[in-house]
Amino acid sequence: MKKRVCACLLACLLCLSGCGREPEEASGWTALQMARAILASQGAAEAVTELDGADFAAYAGQCYQLDPRQVEDGAVLAAGGVSALEIAVLRLTEDGAQEPPVSGEEEQDGGWRYDRQRLLSAWEEGGTGLADRDQVILQSCRDLLGEIITEEMSDYEKELAVHDWMIAWAEYDQAALSSLPGAQPTPDSDNPYGFFTGRAAICTGYTSTFQLLMDLLDIECVTVEGTAYNGTEDHAWNMVRLDGDWYCVDVTWDDPVSSTPVSPAAAHMYFNVTSDFMRQFGHQWDEEGVPAAEAGAWAWRG
Repeated sequence: MKKRVCACLLACLLCLSGCGREPEEASGWTALQMARAILASQGAAEAVTELDGADFAAYAGQCYQLDPRQVEDGAVLAAGGVSALEIAVLRLTEDGAQEPPVSGEEEQDGGWRYDRQRLLSAWEEGGTGLADRDQVILQSCRDLLGEIITEEMSDYEKELAVHDWMIAWAEYDQAALSSLPGAQPTPDSDNPYGFFTGRAAICTGYTSTFQLLMDLLDIECVTVEGTAYNGTEDHAWNMVRLDGDWYCVDVTWDDPVSSTPVSPAAAHMYFNVTSDFMRQFGHQWDEEGVPAAEAGAWAWRG
């Protein structure tokens, strides 16, 4: 999921619904002028990049999944990196509103989408005719599990081995944090193909890879979609069930966005923890239908 931690994130959608007036008459200001005024009102001191015109059209297509024909006037003021301060002002047209166009990559790949159930069926039934990316994912899983898993290991030891391998193998895709032109997130960083081949992922890349590996190991696991930082960022993590007890596992947050070595305790801070622990550190989710993780025998014992 795209990071949304913002000092100020404001999207003004000014829709002209056949009112018969030109944009300048409707607001008196251009989108860029309004964005600058909003920035000034917030007292933000960060240096920002201004996008309008053709630059904005490209940005709106990439980040907002908008057809350029849907935007009559638009501008973005953005700061990159973990700040992700962003102010967007969009004036949408009534005409030309369409589904976002399919990207060139999607067309070339025949519309490939990661499908966990398709892979699990192929794993169990030895299915043929899979897409190349599916075959890469399955072969990567076979190679990995054959390398790090042994028959005598407990489910806890298998889970820990997968968790630690994932942290050593990949890193958080920091380019996904930036909304600036030129930022190039790793392709498929939201699914196991990108995790295995690109060695970079966003939270959904970590969770979908962990989920798949737990499924292949017959360890009961679910994926929880919610938010982090007290509701300001979309986020996802996993839960596993060991000997009847549920535990929360956030592999993303256990993999530091830093080249500085961390202690084993820091690298397992979110490994097999309780629901209360996740809440204390800003995780939020709709708890209906989600199992509660309470203290159990298989918490991290480092």
